[in-house]
Amino acid sequence: MVKSSFRLTIAFLLFSSALTAEPVGDAVDPLLQEATACEKKRDFECAIEKYGSYLRKNPASFEANAGLGRSHYWISGGAGRKAVPYFERALQIKPDDVYCNFQVGMLSKDPKKKVLHLEKVKNKSPQHRLVYVHLGLALKALGRLDEAVAVLKVPVEKGWQATNEQWRIAEIYEEQGKLEEALALFKEIQPKAPEHMHISLNIGRVLFKLGRYDEALTYLTEGKNSTQSEAELIIGQIYLQTGKNEEAAEKLRSACYAGQKTACTVGKIPPLKAVNGAVSVYDCTFPIPAQIKEIHVRKEENGYPVLSSVSEETNFQRALQTLKLMRGFYQNRTVCGVALKNVEDQTQKDDSSASRIRLSGQSEQKTVTVNLVWDPLFEATGMWIYVEPVTERQDK
Repeated sequence: MVKSSFRLTIAFLLFSSALTAEPVGDAVDPLLQEATACEKKRDFECAIEKYGSYLRKNPASFEANAGLGRSHYWISGGAGRKAVPYFERALQIKPDDVYCNFQVGMLSKDPKKKVLHLEKVKNKSPQHRLVYVHLGLALKALGRLDEAVAVLKVPVEKGWQATNEQWRIAEIYEEQGKLEEALALFKEIQPKAPEHMHISLNIGRVLFKLGRYDEALTYLTEGKNSTQSEAELIIGQIYLQTGKNEEAAEKLRSACYAGQKTACTVGKIPPLKAVNGAVSVYDCTFPIPAQIKEIHVRKEENGYPVLSSVSEETNFQRALQTLKLMRGFYQNRTVCGVALKNVEDQTQKDDSSASRIRLSGQSEQKTVTVNLVWDPLFEATGMWIYVEPVTERQDK
């Protein structure tokens, strides 16, 4: 969703600029004129100082409150924490101001407040598409789904470029259980939908809910990338429904360790967790040496769960020492019923490259592998521990 948020932010900034009003009323005051001049030059620190000085003398000034809201908004790059209170104070003076209502409606985290203020903007400035998008999302958050659909349909009916609104409408149809309507709309917008909408995943999910498993699998295996774990969750459920239990277990386990909690429940998979100096992975317990102070579960890397471990080491040479210590710690240690004996040491002297130690062991029944990694390109301190799934031997 990163690209989507970026596009909406850019549109938001452009729309905000279009709605910004020139100061009126007490704008003839020299201090307020100075503040306005600073704002026009985009010297927002100066504007905040001048507007603040004026506001201390004239706390009921609409221009100063709105100016402080604008300046705090722009200097923070669009964050609303400091800006919103000033816009709200300005609205106490001029309740129907379009720009301030728009800002509060967009920046507030309370969906009720969003609806209150964006409705005012829609009624006074009905030609601004962005208002319909965010008003529809706020109504959806409040569970007012039919109203949300009605609002999101307006840009479509006006003939505007409204792929984003159609996508949101399709999601609401799916939430309402109107699966055929959702499927038809997802398919309609698929040819023109940008990557962030993950339309193939949406279509696959709806087809799964409709029980059309073969069709669902076709879409779920397309363009997964950032949605891979969610796709694997659904694929795992399809395999369960069709009696492919081994395939289901593989997909659900992968989705579980990538953060899909539903997959953990459906697959009855215990979560990764560190307890008393040991971490449980794939139903096995891996001891953790005392030098490792914390263990954080990360998303899967190349299909394997990753534990991000934070040690006391702060530079490359110390990290190498810890790697070697951990190699000695794990070597000949029994993990999951297998002694880790085979060691591949790939540590380098050049601190620009990653360092890796791979330990593995085999018994008649299974193979266990542990990778210890310290990579200065990705982690300033500490190491990663890749734990590959315990592999059952085929020739047992």
